[in-house]
Amino acid sequence: DLKNRLQIFFLNPSLKNVSCGISIMSVNKNSSLFNHRNNDLFRIASNMKLLTASAALEYLGPDFEYKTSIGARGRITTAGELRGDIVMKGSGDPNISGRFYHGNILAIPEAWAHAVRGEGIQSITGDIIADDSIFDRIYTNPNWPKNQLSEWYCAPTCGLSFNDNCVDITLIPDKKPGDIVRLLVEPRTSYFTINNSCVYTSKKQEHLYSIRRKPETNEILIKGKFWINSAPEKNWVSVHNPALYLATVFKETLEKNGIPVYGSVRLIDEGDFVGSEEKVITQTTSTMEQTILVMNKQSQNFYAEQIMKTLGVQMTGRGTLEAGIAVVKDFMSEIGFQPEEYHID
Repeated sequence: DLKNRLQIFFLNPSLKNVSCGISIMSVNKNSSLFNHRNNDLFRIASNMKLLTASAALEYLGPDFEYKTSIGARGRITTAGELRGDIVMKGSGDPNISGRFYHGNILAIPEAWAHAVRGEGIQSITGDIIADDSIFDRIYTNPNWPKNQLSEWYCAPTCGLSFNDNCVDITLIPDKKPGDIVRLLVEPRTSYFTINNSCVYTSKKQEHLYSIRRKPETNEILIKGKFWINSAPEKNWVSVHNPALYLATVFKETLEKNGIPVYGSVRLIDEGDFVGSEEKVITQTTSTMEQTILVMNKQSQNFYAEQIMKTLGVQMTGRGTLEAGIAVVKDFMSEIGFQPEEYHID
């Protein structure tokens, strides 16, 4: 009866272009009841996160901690001048955002700024250095769709990340057809350039707009029409070079708190590792448990990619996608799968 009912199901015209495999097992008898293409390989999409999460829990555990540190390199004078640099050392933590701080995106940078002031630093002569070296700088997988890279679900991976490596842009309704649409941008930072030509319309049927970021830049283009009676609409646009994003926001936060920075914002380079001693000022931590709950409850791709590279660096010493995949393959082998039974990308 089960087989007959399922055969009728397969005749549904809506399944004409669908790839479908089925495996039904009896839990009590541990035996197969029905199979259809059950050994074929399919793209399992976000179900892959279950394997990523399982490998992370098996090898790192729920109590594994990401640790992001803020350090001072140089000498602090009696007048409170840091004659040197601030170094932000990343651990691959995806949780540096407002998610665990009541939506306050700047909660962590603000806490860091207060810690710097608490150290007696009143000005900084050097640079804000973003140390993202725990991961490689292949931010986006070359197989990802090129026309979707500014979408939140294609947010880049990075050893030093912020706000899910996105900027939040909300379009605000108004009663003035033809005017440029008002925007609420969070966080407010000079790291982005926004070119907004989207205008209000009184015609609901004309409500259509696009938001995209130019590839390899942080120039965001907003075009189209926004209906005056619409509710506010929030969008998330990915960033280019996330470590510089966080470093820029932190520099701006320091200056907002009365601590001028006379140097620039830059990525760490090989010369920064030679003969340099840093004093750790403060450290922010989060756990793998927090991370997996976000990844699986919200199907957050950015979190999944960060965990994959975390597995790579913690288990093999290499913060790359390839290293992370190798760790998951080891896990698959441990739970009984043969290499020819699956393919991970």
